[in-house]
Amino acid sequence: MTKKKILLISFLLAFCSLCYELLFSQIISIFIGSTILSYSLGIGVFVLALGVGSFICDQWPDKSKNISRLFYIELTLSLLGILGGYAEIILAQLTTFFPFFLRLFILFIPIVVIGLLSGMELPLLMSLKEKTQEKFYILGTDFIGMFTAALLFPLFFFGMGLFPTSILVALVNLIIAYTLLPVKKNYIKKVIISLTGVSAILLWIFDSQLFLLRQSLFLEGIL
Repeated sequence: MTKKKILLISFLLAFCSLCYELLFSQIISIFIGSTILSYSLGIGVFVLALGVGSFICDQWPDKSKNISRLFYIELTLSLLGILGGYAEIILAQLTTFFPFFLRLFILFIPIVVIGLLSGMELPLLMSLKEKTQEKFYILGTDFIGMFTAALLFPLFFFGMGLFPTSILVALVNLIIAYTLLPVKKNYIKKVIISLTGVSAILLWIFDSQLFLLRQSLFLEGIL
């Protein structure tokens, strides 16, 4: 894999991961009634999960399978992006009468999972290069991707709507997953990616109808 391609993937992965964290933190803030608490805890839990994910990744044997592992991580993240918002709705409804801190813990589970998977991405990418300088470039590009997400989320994506934005980010993860596959073979994986992408686009198209469902579940204000 070329240096430019790895740097681009590093930028996009970081961009998508922080977008997910911001999206889920905003959804959680609606349920708990505190934006400051949800964003502060969201960032803290996300960063902690990033570190744990990196530790887990370092324990994996056979580094030759790292691209395949990265593929499955991107596919899983795309599914979380497509369905995670609805999972949060279900969790919120099931935990309505739970004690506050227990409910808070359960609502942050999607952010924990995203953080764990995202924490594995950077080590897997860096393992593809042996020169220290190239690894520093990958790390720097990762930080720039996060900054870009933090900048664009309030300026552009928030106005577009949380659920459509989540689907858009999920599609970016899907595209990355597709680029990680060899040109030949892997037909089953390509079919899975295609079906997931079609499902995401259909959810985007029918988002106005799904908005009514979200309204019925006390989520007015999430577009």
